Amino acid sequence: MAKRKIKTVDISKRRAKGSGSYGRYYRLSTTRGVKVLGDESGGWDRLKDVDFSEARRELRLLNRAKCRLVPKAFGVVGVYRKGDWYAGILMEHCEGTTLYQSRLSDASRDRWLERLEDEFFKLTGMTHGDLHESNVMYHKRKCKIIDFTPQYVG
Repeated sequence: MAKRKIKTVDISKRRAKGSGSYGRYYRLSTTRGVKVLGDESGGWDRLKDVDFSEARRELRLLNRAKCRLVPKAFGVVGVYRKGDWYAGILMEHCEGTTLYQSRLSDASRDRWLERLEDEFFKLTGMTHGDLHESNVMYHKRKCKIIDFTPQYVG
């Protein structure tokens, strides 16, 4: 059986646009971004420990949840940064800020989260067990759910 060649992305000269408990996100262009998988609390050393099976599992989940509330996922990539390699997911870039960073009132943010949770379930038949203000991008009165860590969605 022939080995599949994995595409690569170099982020050595880029700054993270966002980071969370399970990775860092980098904007690559106006239409593409990459999520580098790993535990943010362990720094870059922990990111190196993530294997591609975790990235493939999250990619399958993103593709299963395909709807307008979720960024399109294009594939698993090898991410190069200053001499080291990491696992990542190439995806549609989501412009804007997180709901947490938005200038919306607490009540408005809560209403957005309730609507997203209901609509996500109606569109996909899945529930998101970790939907909060930092997992949602907000831009021009539209939202996208950006965090699909497999242990929380199903």
